[in-house]
Amino acid sequence: MIAEDVSTLAPDAQSQVLDRFGDALAGLREAAMEDAPLLSMGREYMALGLPCPFLKQEACSIHSTRPVACREHLVVTPPSRCASLDGGAEVVAFPVSLHHALTLVGAWLLGGAPVSIPLARALDWYKAHQALAARRWPAAELNRVVAKGLDSLTPAACRVPLTDGGCSPVSRMARRESFVLAAHPVDPTRPLAERSP
Repeated sequence: MIAEDVSTLAPDAQSQVLDRFGDALAGLREAAMEDAPLLSMGREYMALGLPCPFLKQEACSIHSTRPVACREHLVVTPPSRCASLDGGAEVVAFPVSLHHALTLVGAWLLGGAPVSIPLARALDWYKAHQALAARRWPAAELNRVVAKGLDSLTPAACRVPLTDGGCSPVSRMARRESFVLAAHPVDPTRPLAERSP
């Protein structure tokens, strides 16, 4: 989807985004982290301070189609506290991570190991793996594998039995966090400096 977002931009905007992707890749190369697996370098990646290539005037330019990992990263404190991992940013906690579940789903469907890459490498990864984007599975199979992925990451205490014998990752914690989001609305299309916590 990220490659599609870039391909639909006006030529000038596309050129700017591609330049920002190039700058981010150069930052990874300079830090000798271009080929490191993302999950093993989270703190180091954050320390590089590489801005997201889709930030435009400090706001997400692809908000409606942003990656699942971004959708799950809901910060409820001022942007100034996000400058480092130890800056005191408060993030809404979820009982299960959908992006981790989807990473597992992809691995299971493709018969390989889970792959997680930095956003800066997304366009190059897509170019090298276009055949994977063309793969299709029946909806019933996708639903079964997604449920399996969610279930594998959901703590037993968070599971609620369903009438068909399955379980759902719904919990008191999830309902409480939904209230927190409703109580602290944030307009993600506004520049970060203008958002209130």
